Amino acid sequence: MNQLESSPAEVKAPTFAELPLADKVQEAIVKSGYESPSEIQAAVIPHLLEGRDVIGQA
Repeated sequence: MNQLESSPAEVKAPTFAELPLADKVQEAIVKSGYESPSEIQAAVIPHLLEGRDVIGQA
């Protein structure tokens, strides 16, 4: 398993509000009614915010 792979049990799913996303992104998420990211979103968003390229399969 490489550093981007993890089992669902290893990923603590944060809420979108806990992620350091741009204000406009946070507003759009709230407006859409979402509270928590999916498993794959929770796993890859931190890597994307670090500027890494990610390919995911859900």
